[in-house]
Amino acid sequence: MKITLQHFGRLRTAELELKPLTLFCGPNNTGKTYAMYGVYGLVKRIASPRLEFLDPLLAELNARGALEIDMEPLLERHRFEILDRAASSFQRALPRFFSAEPDLFSETKVGISVPDSNTALFRGRSKEFHQKSPGGKTVIQVTKPAGSMTMSVTLSEKPAADLLRTILSDVMVEAAYGDWTGRVLLLPAERAGLNLFYRELNSRRAALLHHASQAEINPAELLRDIFVSRYPQPIADYIDLLNGMTQLKRDAGTWQDLASRLQRDVLSIKGYHIDRQGNVSFTPRRSLLKISLHLGSSVIKSLFGLWFFLEHLAAKDDVLMIDEPELNLHPENQRRLARLLARLVNLGAKVVLSTHSDYIMREFNNLLMIGSGKGQRRQRALELRYDEGEALGAEQVGAYSFNEKGVEPIPMDPEEGLLVKTFDDVIEGMNKANQELFEAGFDHRQ
Repeated sequence: MKITLQHFGRLRTAELELKPLTLFCGPNNTGKTYAMYGVYGLVKRIASPRLEFLDPLLAELNARGALEIDMEPLLERHRFEILDRAASSFQRALPRFFSAEPDLFSETKVGISVPDSNTALFRGRSKEFHQKSPGGKTVIQVTKPAGSMTMSVTLSEKPAADLLRTILSDVMVEAAYGDWTGRVLLLPAERAGLNLFYRELNSRRAALLHHASQAEINPAELLRDIFVSRYPQPIADYIDLLNGMTQLKRDAGTWQDLASRLQRDVLSIKGYHIDRQGNVSFTPRRSLLKISLHLGSSVIKSLFGLWFFLEHLAAKDDVLMIDEPELNLHPENQRRLARLLARLVNLGAKVVLSTHSDYIMREFNNLLMIGSGKGQRRQRALELRYDEGEALGAEQVGAYSFNEKGVEPIPMDPEEGLLVKTFDDVIEGMNKANQELFEAGFDHRQ
């Protein structure tokens, strides 16, 4: 998938080709978080497009109550329209998405392109969706078996036309997206604080809503603050996920072993615990005590959301996005986290990172060298305690450098991996200053 962002916050223009592992790096205030949020909104499909070419099918469906729709010819004729409408729908939703004034996005342009071959990926997956009424009755049922492009739609009663159009439009966008249709989770840079105070934030909104309901006048400004989040949507979505943990958690996730690796190799704890009220605690490695999250170290607070995703949610084709994964991490643990995320990519998830960490980027380079090497390099990797599950191929990785001039792809050397000039220049400058200071002190002693 390729995404184009123009006049998007601090970004003048950015063309981003998303790979299984996509990396953003560069100085502060160059638009990396804007790019992360843009990718999040488009991949999560937060705004439904209106696809008029579905109108004849909707009329037939309402008349008959059931219909089988062959999606393949629709995609062949309308693929570009579907993607263009998906991008323009997100573009119109940007003021709400960022909780910002519309003028901020008056010149913004958003674009999406997806290879035609991605349709085959949608064909291979089954699809089942039920829309229920407030009373719990199934109103709309949509099914598509794996290996087929025929979508079956059944109505038990006539729903609102806009609702039905939205449901079918979303399925068409999903088919056009292909392999970028899994669950999307963004761990924001503010996650440590959100992990501690999400319940208080939710309680405050509930209190405001109660106050508004008791008011004798129409409290328009108060209601706006209640119903329109003052956070960008990725942060509001993360708060909602935390508040829904007790309903979302499962006994065991698909990749629970990665959660165990995170606990053992990075956090040095036995595990986290979530009680029925949503209270979070953890147990240190050499203890039987359950300690409240607010008493844990900064890294235990910061990585709780990642643990919850790996323990209870993660599955093939999911998209994990992390803004500054290195927060609160010792350099050695930054390396370990990079290796864990490479495992996640190799298992079939997609990962998008925005980072300032030279340690993380260099560790990914090590994994790229292992992936491209043979013979002695592979053997040496095993001696250094890497394993095959962590090796990355060049085709799996894309990286972009953000600076005041714009966004540029980071070149990849077959032998060295990604050539990250933004970090290399700083390291070389620091080493040069260190050497000159050392030599100046040595000359003085002479």
